[in-house]
Amino acid sequence: MARFGVLQGVVHAVGAAEGRVLTLAKERHAKAMFAAKVGGTLNLAALLCGEMQEVFALCSPLTAQSGAVRQPAYTAACAFQDAWRQQAAAAGADLDNVI
Repeated sequence: MARFGVLQGVVHAVGAAEGRVLTLAKERHAKAMFAAKVGGTLNLAALLCGEMQEVFALCSPLTAQSGAVRQPAYTAACAFQDAWRQQAAAAGADLDNVI
């Protein structure tokens, strides 16, 4: 904080498409994708709990709704982000600045 000042916002835009059909998807690829998108979302939410920034952006493309044949883990991880936001809002979290 001393070096950079007060944190004004967070953009969580991590993720990489794996480019594999579902039957060829490897567990290690899925774990890496979930660690980045799911783990990142949960860790940031825990760290920012009660200290909402001006913006908390979760970058989840339309893949979460439409799916992608060659990206099963990425699709699932993006869907998790969307579901997390909906569940947190339903639980009464102040998510006015979560996009």
